[in-house]
Amino acid sequence: MTQVNDPLNVETGERGIVRLFSFDPTDEDMALLQKKHGLDRLLGVPDVNPQEVEVFPVSDLAEMGLADYLIEGCGIPAVDIASDRARLDAVQGAVMVVRSRAFHGKAETLAPAPDLTLIGAYAEESAGWTAKTLHAESAAPYSGVRQAQRSSDPEVRKSGRFGMVAIIVLVVLVVVYLLLFSSPFL
Repeated sequence: MTQVNDPLNVETGERGIVRLFSFDPTDEDMALLQKKHGLDRLLGVPDVNPQEVEVFPVSDLAEMGLADYLIEGCGIPAVDIASDRARLDAVQGAVMVVRSRAFHGKAETLAPAPDLTLIGAYAEESAGWTAKTLHAESAAPYSGVRQAQRSSDPEVRKSGRFGMVAIIVLVVLVVVYLLLFSSPFL
């Protein structure tokens, strides 16, 4: 269970936190949401990414309920929602779901408009995976330089020269053939 100490403070580089506000939007609030910097004013911070904010009436969730929406739709672990389930499912009106990415990785202190009431902040479930470090000689720094140094071996140079001579002879034969047999005067 991940705890968010101060839900109104966004930390630099924060990831995976979902802040939930109850919202009973007035006509003025709805007009603000339609404007370019409306979310900035409602949350009290500049440059909010609207792609990372959802505002919707809880009634749109029908039988699912707000708690299950946070679990299934936002990736919040059910364990983190358990103690708030009754309170979340009792929310009426509209909600605003704000993801950490809405703040572009910058530290911010939210100053929500009076119409917004913070319900809580929840951490998304982390992937919880680790990767084993892979090692390969070809991925080592300067491995291409070592390959070039190996080709300075006399045997490798001889085979390289043989290949080059073979290609030149082949090109010359093709050119001679084309000159002899594709001439319109023959």
